[in-house]
Amino acid sequence: MNTPASGGACAEFERLLALCAWDELEPSRRAGVEQHVAACPGCAAALRRENQLMEVIAAAESDEPSELFLASCRQSLSGALDHTEVEIGWLARARRALGRVRLSGWVTEHPAWSAALLVVMGMALGRVAPQISFSGALKPATVTPASQVYTSGEAARAEITGIRRLSGNGVEVLMTSERPLVVQGSASDRDVRLALVRALRAGDNFDPDVRLDSVELLKPLLEDTDVRQALCQAARSDLNSSVRLKAVEALHGFEHDDLVRQTLLDALQHDKNPGVRVEAVGALRAFLENQSDQSPLRDDRIARVLAERTAKDPNEFVRMQSAAAMQQIAARKED
Repeated sequence: MNTPASGGACAEFERLLALCAWDELEPSRRAGVEQHVAACPGCAAALRRENQLMEVIAAAESDEPSELFLASCRQSLSGALDHTEVEIGWLARARRALGRVRLSGWVTEHPAWSAALLVVMGMALGRVAPQISFSGALKPATVTPASQVYTSGEAARAEITGIRRLSGNGVEVLMTSERPLVVQGSASDRDVRLALVRALRAGDNFDPDVRLDSVELLKPLLEDTDVRQALCQAARSDLNSSVRLKAVEALHGFEHDDLVRQTLLDALQHDKNPGVRVEAVGALRAFLENQSDQSPLRDDRIARVLAERTAKDPNEFVRMQSAAAMQQIAARKED
């Protein structure tokens, strides 16, 4: 005969009720527990308490911020720190210089020398100031910084240190080689485009934020073969999962290209980040829906990878989307 525990549940079923609520029992054991609960009010009440506890825990769980959001925050923080360092450095140098001079104490101790020094300084300023004013009036022209002038060889060897958005569609790529360089223009301009492509191909040699900005700026230029190849390389092999995810997103709409399609299949099959795999299978599903001809159905790679992901992917959503894509292929073949 089953004996109720202190909490109202039968002692031999108390531990099994918790496992049942958490769906950790084998089907045969679970059926036995459910049969007992149906006949035992104490165990039924205990099982309800376990289920309520699960609901409270699930409601308390908070979603972690996405990697793209974290990358954006890191970029904003980096810019703010750079700006602060410049201001603090300038103020610190000014304070140190004033601290070394200590004019007030010296003037108090040497009044005669102080008066003579002030007279000499006044005479010198009286002679120099008019010359500065006169030369400034003759030459008000703006000076073009040397960093704006560069050769193709310098731009090809330079390291990209940052990307800034300008008004309109303008972009400013900051680089450094033997000297600082700046390339300005729209993303479609040859020098700007080559710099962005090189940032993606160089991979981890450049800052992840630079690579993320490069993907975003190159996204409208998928018609260019070099751009397409650079985005595919980033989607396959970039060490930063946010960059890979952004690159897979950028390839949407170009799945008819064999290299792009193979890149999406590789991401779905091999990428360890579930977000990248979700994005890849979503792109493949959209491609299968929008194709009017039967050419995708003749690509055995698509069916093979989708079948494998349906059976083996550790992410439930990826498995579901892969199975739905398989159903799309089957329905199209019947038509």
